Amino acid sequence: MSSFFETFIHEALARRRRIATTVGPLAQGIFDLALLAGVVLGSLGLFMRPWMAAAAPWGFGLPVVALAGHFLLEARRQQSERLGLDPDTVKERGDLFAVLFSLACAAIGFATFAYAYSQQPAPPPAPPPQPAEVWTPPENVIDLDISR
Repeated sequence: MSSFFETFIHEALARRRRIATTVGPLAQGIFDLALLAGVVLGSLGLFMRPWMAAAAPWGFGLPVVALAGHFLLEARRQQSERLGLDPDTVKERGDLFAVLFSLACAAIGFATFAYAYSQQPAPPPAPPPQPAEVWTPPENVIDLDISR
C-alpha cells in the first residue's frame, strides 16, 4: 500500500510542476492558496460565529471529500497506466480533472462559508408560559352592604 501513497505524492508534486510551467509560478501559487483557503474557510471558518456550524454542517466533511477525491483520481490514473494507455494523455487528463476537482472543492468551501455567514442566528427560545393568577378586586371598590 505504501507504493500507492509514494506514487500519489510523487505525482502530486509532478503535477504542481507541470501546472506551474503551464500557467506560471504566480498563478500556481494563487491556485494553491485558493484551494487551501476554500477548504479551510468552508470547514474551520464555520466556527467564526456560534450559529454558523449549525447552519452548514456539511462544511466539516469538505476536507475529507477533497482528500478522498484526490485519492480516487490518483487510483484512476494509476489504473490507466496499468492498462497501458498513452502516458501523456493520462497525465493531461489527470491534471485537468485534478485542477477542476480542486476548483470545485474551493468553490464549495467559499459557498458554504458565505451561506453560513448570511444565515441569521436562531431566535432565543420563548420563556415558558406562567400560570395565570386569579385576580381579585381590591377591597372597597364595590360598595356592598350584605351585613344588614
